[in-house]
Amino acid sequence: MDKHSVDYDQMNNKLSAKKAYKYNDVKDHLIKVAFDVVKFKDSNDIDGLWQIQSADDGEIIVALYEEPTQLEAKSSWSAIPDKTASYVHLFYKNEPITKVAMDSLGINKEELPVFIESLPKILAENASVRSAMLTELTKEDSSNLIKKYPELG
Repeated sequence: MDKHSVDYDQMNNKLSAKKAYKYNDVKDHLIKVAFDVVKFKDSNDIDGLWQIQSADDGEIIVALYEEPTQLEAKSSWSAIPDKTASYVHLFYKNEPITKVAMDSLGINKEELPVFIESLPKILAENASVRSAMLTELTKEDSSNLIKKYPELG
């Protein structure tokens, strides 16, 4: 190959995120999220969830995420656990709304980080989950919330 030519395939392979790893090579760096779904402990450089799959040469983990095609809008919702991880405090546009007992949701402490990370997006997209979380409010508080944020009604 000419020293001034560029091999774009090789460059793309080096720059694009890896989509699969041998499980035995990375198993010490993983946290189990669900039955066959894992996440890297240090997810600063590798975000997303991975699935354990069988292959001819042993188990591998495969990325469950797609390449980002557009930037996601930041949710107006946020969720913060209390110090004991017994409750999750829900905020809408940085205003405290309610707190929900983790026991009532069936979430244990090992599942909490993933739950807290995904909850704002779920609340933004799923009206039935949002209304279920807001059942902790009194009728008066619920009415005041709807008056202030009609989009939640």
